[in-house]
Amino acid sequence: MFNESNLYLIGMMGAGKSTVGKALADKLHRPYMDSDDEIEKLAQKSISKIFKSDGEGFFRHLEGRVIRGLSARTSLIASLGGGAVMHEINMTRLKVSGTLIWLDFPIDVLLDRIKNHNHRPLLANSSNTGKTKLLHKLHKERLTAYKQAHIHMAFKKELPASDIADIIIHKIQK
Repeated sequence: MFNESNLYLIGMMGAGKSTVGKALADKLHRPYMDSDDEIEKLAQKSISKIFKSDGEGFFRHLEGRVIRGLSARTSLIASLGGGAVMHEINMTRLKVSGTLIWLDFPIDVLLDRIKNHNHRPLLANSSNTGKTKLLHKLHKERLTAYKQAHIHMAFKKELPASDIADIIIHKIQK
């Protein structure tokens, strides 16, 4: 499962995919990419601006192009946006080219991490109650896709990214 295949971190916004991905890449001496960063490079604008000017559909189109590019590589660590796994073609590409690792935290932990983030388009202009409702809704919608991950990393509380990376390395080397 491990060898030269890519490692893809999936999960809800606020799960720490980017931070853990960077730590994992450092520990494994592999290149790291964040799908959201790649989408912004491709569009030459921020994700918030993409959502505002072009809509979520166009964002998902760009996300699919980025995933196609990531899946053509090897030995890569990549963190993906929370909804990237919702399109069957994306999921197929990801499963064939690597190992999906689902970082799973309770909604209250996710909310605590993102409550002051205004750069997340799906949560823009929402109260904490609105953010909580939306996180529950998104989690429910995405759960079936997340459950397709090769490795499920469920946590009850905050852990340092370096510790999570160590746990992932232990799991993938088994």
